[in-house]
Amino acid sequence: MITKYDLNDQYLNCRRNQSLSYLHTKGIPIDLLFYGAYEQPKEIFQSIYEQGMNRNLYLDKVANADELELLDIKTHRIHALQFNAIEDELSEIFKRNDVALLFGDGYRLPYKQNTYMTRHELHSIVLCGINPGTGHYYVRDDIYDADVYRSGRDYITYECDAATISSFYDNEFDFGSHETLESKWDVIYYESHFNSDKPYLQSIFYPRFEQMLSHLSMDFELYTEIPDLIANASIDQPLQQDDRLLQFITILIGSRKHFMQFLQRIDAISTETIALFDRITGYLESIRYSLIKKNMTGKLDLSKLKNKCDLLKNDEESAFDTLQRSVAVNR
Repeated sequence: MITKYDLNDQYLNCRRNQSLSYLHTKGIPIDLLFYGAYEQPKEIFQSIYEQGMNRNLYLDKVANADELELLDIKTHRIHALQFNAIEDELSEIFKRNDVALLFGDGYRLPYKQNTYMTRHELHSIVLCGINPGTGHYYVRDDIYDADVYRSGRDYITYECDAATISSFYDNEFDFGSHETLESKWDVIYYESHFNSDKPYLQSIFYPRFEQMLSHLSMDFELYTEIPDLIANASIDQPLQQDDRLLQFITILIGSRKHFMQFLQRIDAISTETIALFDRITGYLESIRYSLIKKNMTGKLDLSKLKNKCDLLKNDEESAFDTLQRSVAVNR
């Protein structure tokens, strides 16, 4: 059973979260892949506001084939334009107790039809096997309860017949310019040669982390602008993915949270530094709540929010400085 790694899809889109959730369920330390998750706030902001990038879909650097290869996991792709052309190969994948990931049109999934309000939207699903009694496919996906996406909850298992999966997979539609490595018609499955005795952290990921940190320059002044951005924000539907400010804060949360999970693997990183990153994540989650509350009720305590953003800025400056000194001492 695949359990969801990041319940709120923070920093991970549907495909990346499914990939990492599956590998995590198999006991692979996928938190090592977040050695480079710590990002400059200004760069995240510019990518969303100036480049018009949907950062919920921009995760080439997480769980791509090259990164997974570092954990001795091979990414296989089956290219096909029609679902019926790959059904035999899927049966072989299921016999090995593996899963397959497919891109398609989320609107065509019956359990999800109104989630995007009749918009055709690129979505990824996990096929886990076939019900021998009905011949239907087991699909592992998010919870869509009464046509509403339930964030913060684990995956559940649906059953879909072949005609439904074909409709989801086969139909071409304009899904926009997404920063995804895979073709829409590439079915993904993984072959793991992960070796629990191999020192992946020491020999592979720590040197990459050290190099990343040595070139990283951080500027947290943007945090002081967040209160005015929230005060001036006008969002009709604040929980939709295409809201830029909500997306910006959510990506910040995921970036810090996942980076902290990597830091917890490193003995040289003090518990005080970990505690700072945990507090930083808490501040950001509270700030996001203020944004959502303001746009749902019109209420905002601007003075309290400014104080929270000042605390966030001070703590993250301290955490970044402490982190750099800790790594420098151990070089």
